[in-house]
Amino acid sequence: MLARRRIVLAPAAPPPRARVQQLWSTMCTACHGDTGIGDGAQGLFLVPPPKDFQEAEFIVDLAPSRAFSRITDGMSGTAMPSFGIPTAAERWGLAALVLSFRHDDDAIARGRALAARLGPVAPWTALADRTDAELTAGLRRRGVPADAAADLIAYTRAEVAFAPVAGPLADVRAALAAALDDYAARRWRPARGHLVRARRMVRDRLGAIAAADRTLA
Repeated sequence: MLARRRIVLAPAAPPPRARVQQLWSTMCTACHGDTGIGDGAQGLFLVPPPKDFQEAEFIVDLAPSRAFSRITDGMSGTAMPSFGIPTAAERWGLAALVLSFRHDDDAIARGRALAARLGPVAPWTALADRTDAELTAGLRRRGVPADAAADLIAYTRAEVAFAPVAGPLADVRAALAAALDDYAARRWRPARGHLVRARRMVRDRLGAIAAADRTLA
């Protein structure tokens, strides 16, 4: 149904990386470890053990949208609980972080250089619902060699997934996403502040458009 309707499961805006890394340290490392290999102090005693997010055979077929669901709802038959307290953006960020662990800094740097020449692997809105295997298949169809495709995936998962939104209304979109997250967490005053900021930015944009084409505005 999602494919037929062309619905993309994605965060409203790229998640806040610094906040996500802080959440990982406080909520996840006890079981999954600092680098996601499942070697946390508590994880060593769990049956079944925590997933190793650096295990290529497992992670290449995992989409962030599925990881987001597991973080939100938990996973029956395991010690993985549901985490409903973090905002949607923070849970999307944790899901994106899970897919970045297996990529080292050298591969990320090579991928960044390749992306400057070849273009992005996929728009950030599509990254949340695609596995590494699907992204790799798309790159191979474009004629990208396997090793270069792996580097591009590394850069995409480690940096593009967290990159600021681009486009003429990027800042408005980010402000609205922040407002929704604050509202869901019952943080009324910050939510109102984000909405006021978004409204002001839209008004400024409409003023610029109206100067050129009032009907369009």
